[in-house]
Amino acid sequence: MRSIFLFIATVGLLAASAGVAQNAYVATCSFTAAKRRPAQATSVLTITDRSQTPQVTMSFNGRELSLVDQSTDSPRQLLTAAIQLTPGEHQLRLWLSTSQTEVDLDGIRLGLGPGLDVSGRPGIAFQPGSGITAPEKPRLQKIAPIAFHDDFARVEATDEDSQWETIQGAFMVNMSRNPDNSQSAFQLWAAAPDGEAFALARHSHWFWQNLRYGVSVLPDDETAEWGITFGWLDQDNYHLFAVTQNRKSAQARLILVRNGNPKTLAETVLEKQRQAWIRADVIAVNGRFQAYLGGRQVLTAKDDASIAGRVGLYLNHTRQAFFDDVSVVSADPAELDQPLREPFGPCEQPWSDFSGKRFLTDPHMSQWAHPRSFWSDDGQGLYWFRSRLFHHLAMTWKPEKSRPLPATAKIILFASEKQPETGYCFAFAKTAVTLLKDNRQVANATIPEQISELTAAANGDGAIVLTVNGQACLTWQDEQPLRKGWLAADLGRTSGLSSSQLEKPDWRDHALVTSTNRLDYSFEHAPTAWMPQAGNWQGTHRWACVPKWSFFAGRGPAGPAETLHGNAILWNLRKIQGDFDLELFMAPLEGTPQRAHFSFPIPLNVAFGADGKNLDSGYNLVFGTYDVPSQLFSGHELLAENSDRILPKLRLKEAAWYHRMTQTWQHLRIQRRDGRILAHAATHGDDAEYQGLQPLFDVPAKNSDQADQFAVWTWGDNGLAIARATLSFQDSTGPAAPPPLPTPRTARTAASNQEPRHYVRYQNPIPGGQFATIMHHLPFNINDTALLTMLWRPGSNTRLSLLATVRDQCAEWVLTGPQKTRDYTIAMPAPTSQPHPDFPGWHTVTINFHQLKTFFPGPEPLVIEQIAIGSPYDSLDEIAGLGVNPLGAWMDVAFLKLSPTPPPSFLPAAPDWHLTVHGCPFHDDFEESYGEWHRLGGPDGAALLLDRTTPASGHASLRLLNQRVGGPAGAWITRTPFRLDAFPTLTFQARIPAGIEINLIVIANQQTFEIGLTGMDRTWPKIGQADGFKQDNTWQRVVIPLAAWLQPRFSDKPVIIEALALADSRRMSSYQRRAYWIDDFQLAPAMAPATAMSLHSANPANPVTAFQVVADNAPTAATDQAEVRPGTTLTLQGLPAEAEWLHITPHFQNGLQGRTRHVRIQKVDAVDATLPTATPPAVDPAPQAPYISYIPSDRLCRNTFEVAPGALETNADFGHFSIRREAWVLRNERHSATGASSAELVNLDDNGFCSIYLRKPAWDPQRWPCVAFDYMFAQPGCNLNLTLLVNGALTVVEWTGPNGPHNHFSPGIVGKTPYAKQDSQWHQTSFNLLEMLQQTRFAKTGVPVGLEAYELATWATRHHGSGYENPHDARVYFDNFTIFSEKGRDPAFEWKVPGAPPPIAGYSILFDQTADSTPPEQITTKEPRMAYHDVAPGQWFLHVRAVSESGAWGPKATCAITIRE
Repeated sequence: MRSIFLFIATVGLLAASAGVAQNAYVATCSFTAAKRRPAQATSVLTITDRSQTPQVTMSFNGRELSLVDQSTDSPRQLLTAAIQLTPGEHQLRLWLSTSQTEVDLDGIRLGLGPGLDVSGRPGIAFQPGSGITAPEKPRLQKIAPIAFHDDFARVEATDEDSQWETIQGAFMVNMSRNPDNSQSAFQLWAAAPDGEAFALARHSHWFWQNLRYGVSVLPDDETAEWGITFGWLDQDNYHLFAVTQNRKSAQARLILVRNGNPKTLAETVLEKQRQAWIRADVIAVNGRFQAYLGGRQVLTAKDDASIAGRVGLYLNHTRQAFFDDVSVVSADPAELDQPLREPFGPCEQPWSDFSGKRFLTDPHMSQWAHPRSFWSDDGQGLYWFRSRLFHHLAMTWKPEKSRPLPATAKIILFASEKQPETGYCFAFAKTAVTLLKDNRQVANATIPEQISELTAAANGDGAIVLTVNGQACLTWQDEQPLRKGWLAADLGRTSGLSSSQLEKPDWRDHALVTSTNRLDYSFEHAPTAWMPQAGNWQGTHRWACVPKWSFFAGRGPAGPAETLHGNAILWNLRKIQGDFDLELFMAPLEGTPQRAHFSFPIPLNVAFGADGKNLDSGYNLVFGTYDVPSQLFSGHELLAENSDRILPKLRLKEAAWYHRMTQTWQHLRIQRRDGRILAHAATHGDDAEYQGLQPLFDVPAKNSDQADQFAVWTWGDNGLAIARATLSFQDSTGPAAPPPLPTPRTARTAASNQEPRHYVRYQNPIPGGQFATIMHHLPFNINDTALLTMLWRPGSNTRLSLLATVRDQCAEWVLTGPQKTRDYTIAMPAPTSQPHPDFPGWHTVTINFHQLKTFFPGPEPLVIEQIAIGSPYDSLDEIAGLGVNPLGAWMDVAFLKLSPTPPPSFLPAAPDWHLTVHGCPFHDDFEESYGEWHRLGGPDGAALLLDRTTPASGHASLRLLNQRVGGPAGAWITRTPFRLDAFPTLTFQARIPAGIEINLIVIANQQTFEIGLTGMDRTWPKIGQADGFKQDNTWQRVVIPLAAWLQPRFSDKPVIIEALALADSRRMSSYQRRAYWIDDFQLAPAMAPATAMSLHSANPANPVTAFQVVADNAPTAATDQAEVRPGTTLTLQGLPAEAEWLHITPHFQNGLQGRTRHVRIQKVDAVDATLPTATPPAVDPAPQAPYISYIPSDRLCRNTFEVAPGALETNADFGHFSIRREAWVLRNERHSATGASSAELVNLDDNGFCSIYLRKPAWDPQRWPCVAFDYMFAQPGCNLNLTLLVNGALTVVEWTGPNGPHNHFSPGIVGKTPYAKQDSQWHQTSFNLLEMLQQTRFAKTGVPVGLEAYELATWATRHHGSGYENPHDARVYFDNFTIFSEKGRDPAFEWKVPGAPPPIAGYSILFDQTADSTPPEQITTKEPRMAYHDVAPGQWFLHVRAVSESGAWGPKATCAITIRE
């Protein structure tokens, strides 16, 4: 357990490990040898006892040295050595201990001798011979066994109090902002971007030698050099174990530096190193060195140079790195010939103690953090420890104060499950104890009545021992020992895990269970026993809504097949054999901060019995939580499936879903037990109550004794957090090698004439996953370049598609594997593929991108944004690499080229046309166009596609793809106003699968309403529900009586529908990568007898000339028998009075017929379709002062939300603005600070987060310190902070006002902006984030080099209390969002005259360094923008005023900027 305290490791008289020398001293004698001196002149160094009696003498002359033990009656020669004493200064050192003696001369070891016990208070004397002078008295230093440990669990103190002395470079303790709530909350950060960096442990000493030195390291840079120093005397004299790594390879070296000259003692080439925590160890004893990485020996060397000296940390030309868990202990020679103990350092513990952490008492975490949680009551008075144990088992009980044992006390070791009589049973009766095996008494003893400490232990060799109060009270040797089994005990009163119960006494709180074959991973220390194979694994917040709880977690990288996050795989590096018990407490991270929290499904998976690199090399438990069946695989074979846990409706129950999934941790237990594989998973109730482990699988094992590893892994947006893991095992073969890291791309030359001369091989670096390679990343217009030609060769077992990004969607051409239509890609025809005549196995593939115009008709340019080849990433086989796209799978590409090709010439089967009535288009059949439909909310909305694979009628329908979880998943239907009287009914066909929550949004008379479709909740008033609709992914017709439901809200007042949309407005929980379909959407018009319906051709050169019409009550009908009526206008005259449907077929001038449209109508006697005429605002007599926006030249981003005239809106037009929680982000074209558009925040809950991301990706505030944007509040009363994460810590900038007392934002506040004005006018907010951090969070320590800011967002607060408060349906507008530095020398500006300005003739501008200047009444420019170049540093002011065409000059506006050196 890491506590927050100042840990000072001093050199003291600590208990030493076995074999480490006791009563140790080092004698130091410095002397000068003259040039002329007698060759046989002898000098003597004597060690005496308290009575000045010589104990040891060391005599030397110019040629030899002799060490003699004088402590006995017969002097004993300890060692002799030949020397060559040159003139000048020398230093002689004599090391004395019970294990050995050693003599060094001038830092070179002369020899080793037998040990010698020098006890008492020894003295020292030196008698120089002729020609030898000693300016200083000799020194005798007592030395204790080395025991130095530093886990950096402290708040950094001043330099004088720091535990590390920085010699060069930068070193600083890196601490989580919430260490009580965080795993591994402390490390030592270091940076050396420009050279070497050294830090020495202050409490290490010049006389430290014969040691084992270990440290955990995270080199956070692809190109890095890091290491550990020992034997440090000064910056020119030390030993170094260094690892150098680059993008291709790595190297390890043992180096001796003497007088500034490096000498390589040993070196080796390593495989490319991952950017992950690794344990580095050096054992240096008697001139022998062994170096280890990840517990595996990489170097060995010998050298006679003394290794005495201080220890330190090293970095060289590395952007940054992190060090943790430093450990230096004495070592003896035997360790050099044994497997490395504790190969991963403190990452592996026998037991994890979470005292001092909030995990211990939190009701949702105590189940894995509290010691009581590992015991379960059998109902018979015994508590059973949850895991089996192997070989050695010890249970220690230390009550808070001495007390007697209860009369029924028992401890049972190595019993069969729930069978206490089968183990070693210690039965206590006051002061007596009886040991039983198989219910047979085998030993007994007397024990003290008052117990302060008790340990019951069973060793694999059969030794059974009971120790009480430090004394062995009972021992027994079993000739047929038990070596595995369960632990049970009853030592008195127990209680539960609720907050009130935790205050009551419980003997389990003071019980410690240890075993040599049980490892406990708490992730409190650097996770060196774990190696990521895929994804980004680090300490991060599990809950995006409360980013203060930090756990070790991973998410996969983004990919091209509509994948935000791919595989995240984490291997444990401990190899085990035989039976085992593995327990894991895991949980998904939040796939979205929205109320739904998680993408679908939530897979938390475990590979075990595996080879450490392939997920299909052993067993694979795919745990489907509550979403999908859990599956157990052996290799590619599905052994079993369990659907018992699936709760299809759970996601729709907001509270129950939150309790079961968001709050809790999923508890899995996997066992290989006596030839079987068993898996259990815990269940929880709707209130998050833990309900214990329930069986998932019980199947015969395929093997029982192979050396194997386990991994936790997942895929998708949720990622995976792991709180604790425990592993009990029968045997271990030690550390495993990290998973290999294949080179994803290598250039190759043909090995024969049966291959292209040059080609590139692409390899899959992980099992399964996205196996994606970007083949072309520069956008191109298919009108210019539409033909792709590729010569390639796929490897076996590959399943790959060519994936082209177009209009923010993914078009898929299947290259290998089965043809399949997927919801989340645009299914394209199979490409043309021809075997190459000269190169067996190679194929020439051609694709014509003009095929895409079928899905995206219209005149707008069709641009391919990028081309990739990758996995469809759809089935579990593809995701996990179960026989498909395995690790190392490959493809070869000789060339891929793009070239122009004309579009295919074809005549449409039927000319396109549309209908209008009451002046409005009202019918969308999606055969040739999208109508007015477009995406609602940019990347958070639904991506639209004319899908020709699944029409309800005709040839196409509209596919709406929800690409990510947590958005509205919807689209605007129309934003053309119409009168409700004119279109009283709405009808369409819909095909909606489970997992899509969608309602119809109606904006009428400036109010918003909802009509229920499949949505389970709402934000705005619900006026009706489409009853009977089934989410079974089949086509169904929906009829909405719009007028009947909406008109009563407004009495007899005319109702103007301003917009219609489909969207999820509340939880926004629709599944990602899931689509739904709409077809035959129409506003059913009210038609009086004289109402005219008009037919329009899409091509003015080929107009409609006549039509046929049938009127009846059927949704579809043929018109071929109806009379042909000339003209383009249709009325109801002459049609059946009772008809509700019109079926209309147009005839065109060129003689062709158009497709038939089927139109629902509502007959009325009269209809008023006129819209009220808006009164234009009065024009200002003179222009107002322009609103000016500064455009810095040195900027990271500037989001203006503008769309070029005639262009389609794309995700890029939103910048990085997106939904965070309980708010929408829309583009608004009615309000803007400058230009024509802005981003609009729509609050969905008056007590909700009201949170949108302004920028989610990371940036460096030291490079880009300033943030600025324009804003306008449509109403007062908003309470908003600006929040972000800086190096993982919640960081708050107060924006609209202060945070109320006891507000949970308070610890993260770093500053405030001038409080926002909420007056329906445009204003600017800007702040320097770096200066805020320098003045607050890093005021004492300075800002670290590796500063990272991300997830900048709005977040609701309450200025006068706790909680959140914002007006319902509040609107806030943002424009010109910019992140920049003030170092740019080329400032630019744009401006806009607000209000209702008269026609503007031009502007007068003045750019100077005077704040109160006024531009002259003389037009400088007619454009509302200006740029300047090479402006000198300083403060500058742009003054702008406008003049109308009538000559009326307006007031000036001034924009102040700063340009820094």
